[in-house]
Amino acid sequence: MAGPSTTTPNEFAVHDGVVYFPGSLGSGIYGLWRSDGTVAGTSWVADVKPSHMAEMNGRLFFRGYDEDNGGELWSSDGTTKETALLADLRPGYSSSYPSNLRPINGNLFFGAAVGDDNLNRSLVLSDGTAGGTYGIREGFQTVRSFTYLEGVQSVGPVTPLRGVILFQGRDYISGPELWRTDGSTEGTWMVKDIGSPRLGPGSPAPGNLVVVGERLLFSHDDDQHGRELWSSDGTEAGTWMVVDLLPGWASSIGNNRVAVGGDRLFFNAFDSVRGRELFRSDGTATGTTIFDLVPGPHSGVPQNLIATEDFVFFTADDMVNGRELWAVDIPFFRDGFEQGDTTSWSATVP
Repeated sequence: MAGPSTTTPNEFAVHDGVVYFPGSLGSGIYGLWRSDGTVAGTSWVADVKPSHMAEMNGRLFFRGYDEDNGGELWSSDGTTKETALLADLRPGYSSSYPSNLRPINGNLFFGAAVGDDNLNRSLVLSDGTAGGTYGIREGFQTVRSFTYLEGVQSVGPVTPLRGVILFQGRDYISGPELWRTDGSTEGTWMVKDIGSPRLGPGSPAPGNLVVVGERLLFSHDDDQHGRELWSSDGTEAGTWMVVDLLPGWASSIGNNRVAVGGDRLFFNAFDSVRGRELFRSDGTATGTTIFDLVPGPHSGVPQNLIATEDFVFFTADDMVNGRELWAVDIPFFRDGFEQGDTTSWSATVP
């Protein structure tokens, strides 16, 4: 957007084929904007600063900030008339700061400061109405990374979930750990206390939460093996480390992007013999294997993994061509490799 003073859009959300974003022309017209990709179809929607946007049930939900209410939960159908505050979780000028909004099965899950203490955040559920927006459990510092695991028995009244939500919750006792909720207070608890809390941002935390098959795969550091691949069915007894790719306290897995291709997880990890390379896993130790892009101790360092129906794309440096775009043909790779034909790795080509 051009003008005497502009704000660069730094967050985008798609609703009903239209892109929404925060912006300003520097002339007092500041807030939520929309665009269909044309100049004529780009316009101001409402005088509220949006962030943490998510689409659910035909509406856009977001943290909206204005001078009267602070940062609270707003909703919009894309028009000025139907854009309004949905729930003032901390009435008055104080802000609840809703964050990490995630729609799952017709319900919106997020973290917010519901009580008087801004540092005491709650897990909040919303069905998209003011009356259906409420705190489930308080006592968190952060709540994020919501992932739906179907088929797990719930204990609370939110039966339409047909499963549970697994998420990263950081409380004041155990630090950031894997939690679960079925949308009820009694159905919300920590799955397993894996890592020891530490002061500051260095505490080990579950990361890269993705569902593969009927289980959740994620990375974590248990203070003994470093950050490695873990698996969970949503219960304490059913949560364990899959494999220690770099034995000892050092970590094989970082916080790089992972991708689910078919029924396998693709990720970048480091071992002391072959460097940082591409791995794939079905969630078992024997089903976790490496593709050595650069044979020997040198590293291909695959990054920016993203999957389509048939391919996993990533960038890597084979020390010959520089960093280029690579792809794994998922059907060919799976059929050949799992029959014991390791030459089928050649289906991964730059």
